Amino acid sequence: MKTRPILFNGEMVRAILAGRKTQTRRVVKTKNEKPFQFLGVNAIRTFAYFGDDASSCVLDDAVGFPYGQPGDRLWVRETWRALSSRFDYRADYPQTWERGEHDVETDDPSGRLILRAEDYKWRPSIHMPREASRITLEVKAVRVERVQEIHSHDALAEGIFYKTGSYELEWFTPNQRDAQRVEDFKKLWNSINEKRGSGWEKNPWVWVIEFERVTA
Repeated sequence: MKTRPILFNGEMVRAILAGRKTQTRRVVKTKNEKPFQFLGVNAIRTFAYFGDDASSCVLDDAVGFPYGQPGDRLWVRETWRALSSRFDYRADYPQTWERGEHDVETDDPSGRLILRAEDYKWRPSIHMPREASRITLEVKAVRVERVQEIHSHDALAEGIFYKTGSYELEWFTPNQRDAQRVEDFKKLWNSINEKRGSGWEKNPWVWVIEFERVTA
């Protein structure tokens, strides 16, 4: 079993902690633009092999899967900071607090010392050390598909279910509900990936990672 880091934004961290998020999709990064077909994950090398058909696959065409294989674990990196006696996580606060509009008390036992939130600078998730991580995930399954192939139940597993609750109202038909879930995921995907050149309309190949949160 191997352990690797994985980044999540605050919204997705909250969804994991609430038990709503059990899947994540990440863009497959290939070395060239030729057509390819997902043919499986090598259990030893954790490679995904791509090619026009199974007989054409060679090692040079392999794309390494950066998140391990079923049974491996992922420790979550999120926006954080180190206080005097503990780690603090931005995802735990409402958005107004995240903008530094409120004060935060320090660990001063007198209770008299108040500092502005910006006095404790948030640190980017990419710089989080292993010891600061509070969430560990176990990889349960891995597959590759186009991002637009996502189904309603997968969108639900991506953690978007409660982002907009209107489609759960009784006058929504099942088809309308399913379409709304996918539309919500589309908005979530574009908010993260469109600026990186992998927006929904480009329909990129993605790793679909199913996971389960590990509790002590």
